[in-house]
Amino acid sequence: MNESSQYIIELIMQAQRGSKASMDALTKVVQGRLYTYIYRIVLKEDAAHDILQESLLEMLKVLVKLENAERFWPWIRSIAFSKINRYYSSLVRNKAVSIFSCPEGDLHKKRDREVEMGLSNLVSEELKQMIFNAVSRLKPQYRSVLVMRCYEDMEYAQIAELMEKSELGVRVLFYRAKKSLQRQLSNNGFRKSFLLSALVIFGKITTPTEAAAANVTVSAAATSTGFAGSLIAMASSKAAVIPFAAVMLAAGVITGQPYIDKAISWAKGETTAIKETITSALKTHESGAAAEVKEEHWFYYPGNANGPVMMRVKKYLQGGEESWCQLLENEQGNYYFNKAANTLYIENGRLLQGDLTVQRLPTDKKDLRGFLSKLDGKAVGIEYVAEQGDGLLVMSRPGQNCQPQITHNLNLLDEEYFRYDFPVGVKVVDKRDQMHKRGWTYFKISGQINGKAISGGGRVPFVYETSLHNPAWLSIQTADGVKIVDTVEGACIYDSGGRVSGCYQAGSFFKGLCRPWMGLHSLDTVRRDAAEQNLLFETSRTAGGNKAEVLITGEQIKMAYTIDLDRDIIEKITFREQNAERVMEGELNFEYLEAIEGVGDKFAEPRVKIDLKAEAYGPGILWLARLSGGSAGN
Repeated sequence: MNESSQYIIELIMQAQRGSKASMDALTKVVQGRLYTYIYRIVLKEDAAHDILQESLLEMLKVLVKLENAERFWPWIRSIAFSKINRYYSSLVRNKAVSIFSCPEGDLHKKRDREVEMGLSNLVSEELKQMIFNAVSRLKPQYRSVLVMRCYEDMEYAQIAELMEKSELGVRVLFYRAKKSLQRQLSNNGFRKSFLLSALVIFGKITTPTEAAAANVTVSAAATSTGFAGSLIAMASSKAAVIPFAAVMLAAGVITGQPYIDKAISWAKGETTAIKETITSALKTHESGAAAEVKEEHWFYYPGNANGPVMMRVKKYLQGGEESWCQLLENEQGNYYFNKAANTLYIENGRLLQGDLTVQRLPTDKKDLRGFLSKLDGKAVGIEYVAEQGDGLLVMSRPGQNCQPQITHNLNLLDEEYFRYDFPVGVKVVDKRDQMHKRGWTYFKISGQINGKAISGGGRVPFVYETSLHNPAWLSIQTADGVKIVDTVEGACIYDSGGRVSGCYQAGSFFKGLCRPWMGLHSLDTVRRDAAEQNLLFETSRTAGGNKAEVLITGEQIKMAYTIDLDRDIIEKITFREQNAERVMEGELNFEYLEAIEGVGDKFAEPRVKIDLKAEAYGPGILWLARLSGGSAGN
């Protein structure tokens, strides 16, 4: 069948005049190409077929409204794209997929058909699967722009109209989509230059017929975003301005103001701050002051400033610019890259100061800062940031006498330079144990208070990402029948009769316990919890150096923590409270499960019923020493 543009135009005009035969013929002509367009974005056959049928039905209903038959393909693509957006919105609402990612596609369903058509001979199954998986891991909007640009041969202006973005915005999106795909491919050992070949192979293995596969090509010109698009793609993420400028300066790419002006002029009003920052960086570079920068710290709060924090620290070692190390703690793990050794270490634990002083945050209040400085004698080193709001990002350079840079970026965790920023071919040494590789685990609690048994358990996520799906919870019960339950729904104390005697905000009884998903090492979590209540503490390493002991003292209370520094977990807590009326002493021991298979209902997440008004502030770290007779909340 002739599927030329003129033939389609004739079918459209006849269908608009009421010809059912022409409408049927148009549907048959359209569905193959439209299905391929949809499938390459959603990468699910069932979903692609459903969206195709919905799009064709919509086409039949409103075809009469199409005024220019020559604009048919942009028109039908816009209908399909609207259906695709609705599909992803429904997934997010049903919590079947995160807003930043998509489940891997179902290439295996296509294999039988490919064998029949001879497509399996194009490339090896293993290579096809690797490329297919790499594309499937991209954000849907990344796949969308790649499909439109590389396979639908759409101009940036056309894509911008369809996606309701500016042309420059589409260029930036396309640049990032390519970089994201390159990163996915490099994780499987492919060089950056393989990108074009990978796009061609992906195009071939996602076509419905062998003939169509043979005609798939992707030109180098189609994958170009231009200098301005590439520049703004990296610089327009406000969080990346300083590092980007430094890289470009070092590489000699930015050699003068005209290049900046030309690029910035495309970005309109939103890039004024970017231009000023890059210009400032040029002046700093020219004066030689940039060479004095020894460290750069990023602090990112995906929620509010009281929630989880993720860090990126870059330090220059002896040897200058070519010798540096970088620590990156994001929502997926803890990474340490040593450039000199070209080795990336994946660690169990969060960042820990070498001298065991307490980790400071830019959002620490004045009272907390002052108390910590009195105890460890360490200057704060980071300017206080009062900024609030979700997605807060603070960039600072300790010891440089400069104000921290502050911005908000709700999508930073999805940016490559914060998710992973390591060179291709780096040697990876994964030092994590089984439970840290999983990202969460259950724990058991055993111990006693004044000789009476105490038991319990809970769940602890080790990284922010797993905390969203496997949130922390805690349940402890004493021999006297007092019970504490803490979940995402709230925290409650139950007396020996099972009645609620106190309600608090969720997480209140995790004070003084491991909270690695919040972004700090357990050693720092415990000490900062103590400092919040002005409790003195002393820190010392045990023999061998892989554990630390923290002794916390108050007017009538002493608490001792044993913390495994490598695994970033609390092993034991002992406490003693003495006043004129009584002496209370006890011990809690923690056991963390490496393997969780077969635990059954032993670790069923508890539910809390908030019968009372929840207190605005929980009891803090001292609840551990007062866990008896319902007094944990006092």
